[in-house]
Amino acid sequence: MNSKFKTIPYSLLTIYVFFFLAGCGYTTTLAPFPHIRSITVSPIKNATLKPGINQALQQALSEKFARDLRFRDGKGQGIDAILDGTITGYSSEGMAFDKADIARRFRLRITLRLSLFEKEGKALIKDEELHGEAFYTGSGDLVSLKAAEDDAINRALANLADAIYYRIMEGF
Repeated sequence: MNSKFKTIPYSLLTIYVFFFLAGCGYTTTLAPFPHIRSITVSPIKNATLKPGINQALQQALSEKFARDLRFRDGKGQGIDAILDGTITGYSSEGMAFDKADIARRFRLRITLRLSLFEKEGKALIKDEELHGEAFYTGSGDLVSLKAAEDDAINRALANLADAIYYRIMEGF
């Protein structure tokens, strides 16, 4: 009789674990695009006057997608989709000012027009605008302001790469 009561908690635990695992929703496909398993990132174009940010975004995207085990890099044969993008905006604007009306805190924003095409040419995402942002603080000297802006560019590009990744993977 005592052994009967010992098996009830184990049975309940087994049932609980089964329902938890059944409902967790893990999948190995892209949620909105289940037939896409490999992707290639075409060279990002730069329509701004800020040189080099397209190559930096290209690198950030490659690193972001390489970390996801659900993805294969589609540089060789068998790609399912092609990501295409153009950086259309780069701005740095003052957000906070001192008593002399000099900007001390800035918002840096990078804008990208994104498209995702199947290998046959069908558009899965067509010409959507995404943004990456970062804030930075400037002091009186130009060298530290430039260093702070460069750091903000890297953070804004990482933020933009995240936005692109989640737009494709989650379908927002």
